[in-house]
Amino acid sequence: MILIPPQYVKPFVKGNKNDFNDAQAIVEAALRPDMKSVPVKTIDQQAMASVHRIRDGFVAERTAVMSRMGSLLLEFGISMPRGHKVAKSVFAWLGLVPRQYSTGGKPRLLGISKRGNKRLRCVIVHGARAIMSRIATGEGSLYDWLRKLRENKPFNKVCVALANKIVRMAFAVLSTRQPYKA
Repeated sequence: MILIPPQYVKPFVKGNKNDFNDAQAIVEAALRPDMKSVPVKTIDQQAMASVHRIRDGFVAERTAVMSRMGSLLLEFGISMPRGHKVAKSVFAWLGLVPRQYSTGGKPRLLGISKRGNKRLRCVIVHGARAIMSRIATGEGSLYDWLRKLRENKPFNKVCVALANKIVRMAFAVLSTRQPYKA
């Protein structure tokens, strides 16, 4: 079996494009003795090509998002240097820390702020709730810490504290590029 690249078949298409005309063009192109063909790809080659296309798509999306961010900030007079390392440093904050009201050297921590990435914060807090559902049977230092905290704190505060801890652990794993060690 041979495969003919579409750009070599296109000149042989007569009239409007439809299945019948396409089939005629393929047959006519295949009958040419000097027509170049391409080898049939194996499943592994197709899978590798798919992975590369997906990665290229993610890189293009990242670039597009960074460009949109930069142009939006530029509208407010803020110029952001080029490069994705700069953009990555802008995203460290999720809004999982308490709002702070400090005056006269007396820090006062209020409730959790509603700033930051709302969707991501919601997913992380729900993940913390799932962990909290196993607080009675869970083993390890994290569960010990949660049980101790739960003795004198409300459920929701412990969930948010756990979410904050999860984010700090994820940040440590991502920044050091090392596996998580409890």
